[in-house]
Amino acid sequence: MKRSTKHSNGEVIYRNEKLGKPPRAAGNTYAALTWSKDLLFIGGWLKAPPGMIEVSQYERILKYQDMRMKYSHIHMIYDDDKVEILWSRK
Repeated sequence: MKRSTKHSNGEVIYRNEKLGKPPRAAGNTYAALTWSKDLLFIGGWLKAPPGMIEVSQYERILKYQDMRMKYSHIHMIYDDDKVEILWSRK
């Protein structure tokens, strides 16, 4: 089984590989995490790929954040570093 985690100095690094296409920009939702005996739950948002939309209007070009590929998510990370998506919504 291929794992979605890497390690640095003994700590697990997960780069949201299970949602969307790279590049990715992500963040947590006010430190939304909790854990149980052998699971860590992490929630937040993710834009994959992040980008801008250009709209031409009245001889001006307006730029807006592209929100079409924005996800809300909850991930589970097990003690053995396996990562699963518990919930996501685009």
